[in-house]
Amino acid sequence: MDAILDTNLTLEAVTHKRPHLNLSIVPAGRRPSAPYEVLKSPRVGELLAEARKRYDYVIVDTPPLVSVPDSRVIGKWVDGFLIVVAAHRTPRKLLEEALNVTEPAKLVGLVFNGDDRHLSRDTYSSKRSSRRRAGSRQTASDD
Repeated sequence: MDAILDTNLTLEAVTHKRPHLNLSIVPAGRRPSAPYEVLKSPRVGELLAEARKRYDYVIVDTPPLVSVPDSRVIGKWVDGFLIVVAAHRTPRKLLEEALNVTEPAKLVGLVFNGDDRHLSRDTYSSKRSSRRRAGSRQTASDD
């Protein structure tokens, strides 16, 4: 937010580089009194355009789509949204609302975090592996 509020600050000035990770980060900075109004500023578009020129990928971490309008404001400047869902915490109704307010063409995907269930032996991949191993044994005994 600092570079949005202070036009004297460049993207370079607020960027923290992590060369060992091949990553650059722009922290949120101080919280303005009206973040929604600040995000409507043309300066956001300018900074994102500059970031697009410098980096292969630009990821903007935003608040939830439904509870605050911030994400929808920057929607005009981003290529897509990746929605993060917390297992056992994100209500289905909230996810449904988020999907409804997201332009379908801009939905990149979903990330499902925090599922504490263990994979059982009856999962698809373990059934395929079992069949493959059984088939390998059968083939080996036929030789």
